[in-house]
Amino acid sequence: MVFVACAVGYVKADGMSMPATGGSGAPDAPIARVTTANTIEIDADALPSGESRVQVIAITGTVMCDMTVDTDNLSGNPQIENLPKGYYLVRALPSGNSTGQKVKSQKIVVK
Repeated sequence: MVFVACAVGYVKADGMSMPATGGSGAPDAPIARVTTANTIEIDADALPSGESRVQVIAITGTVMCDMTVDTDNLSGNPQIENLPKGYYLVRALPSGNSTGQKVKSQKIVVK
């Protein structure tokens, strides 16, 4: 599967990220970070091998980006550009037919 970029909004911003958590609420490897290029970058190394569904959700509950990331066929880390300033949840869900994978989530602040 090929990665398709998601672009939403019109305000480029920089920001900060907070530690990711797994299903138990314990700290986990970050799945995303706000880069100096004013984008949110998904860290494919923090995702399980194979396909994962990655969502960026605004504090209002609006899904700003929903994409499938296939780490086996990925050349670089997916990026989401042009998000308006605000608070977001980045969530990585296991692919539909995988077992034993947990949902990972991380809070992101775009300033």
